[in-house]
Amino acid sequence: MSGVATDPAAPLAGETVDIRADVTDTVAVTSVSVFWGTSQFTLPNEIAMSPESGDTYVTDSQIPAHTAGTTVYYSIHATNALPGTTVTDAASYSLPFVVSVSEIQGTGTVSPYNGYAVITHGVVTGSYGELFSIQDGTGARSGLWAATGAAPALGDSVTIRGMVTENH
Repeated sequence: MSGVATDPAAPLAGETVDIRADVTDTVAVTSVSVFWGTSQFTLPNEIAMSPESGDTYVTDSQIPAHTAGTTVYYSIHATNALPGTTVTDAASYSLPFVVSVSEIQGTGTVSPYNGYAVITHGVVTGSYGELFSIQDGTGARSGLWAATGAAPALGDSVTIRGMVTENH
């Protein structure tokens, strides 16, 4: 199995999600299913997958919508005519909170969103190699650092999506 992907590629809270995967075997594939859940260790829900085009399979129904802050885990199981079953490692997607920079910063010593996926926006106020800072207001707790492969230019208005982590 390869090419495992969610549709939409970056799901948001409230959106339903399809799973796609390329499934090939030297013996006839007899069934493909995705098992999913909100616990990494328990995937109790099964959705059958059917061929969409060529070797690409897609879920027959969508994984239901979930709220912001939820992580959905899933694994694909494909069975052939022998029978033999191949299982992918668990994959996941996290549904981000859409919040302001000051909401990410919070009022304590650690962000209330530490460990959660978020989407926020602001203006680039500093650029330091792979790090850059954004700000969405004035005063304390109106800025944050972000890490990326290449920082945007100073003054750019950006929307960023990522996992909140406290470094200092």
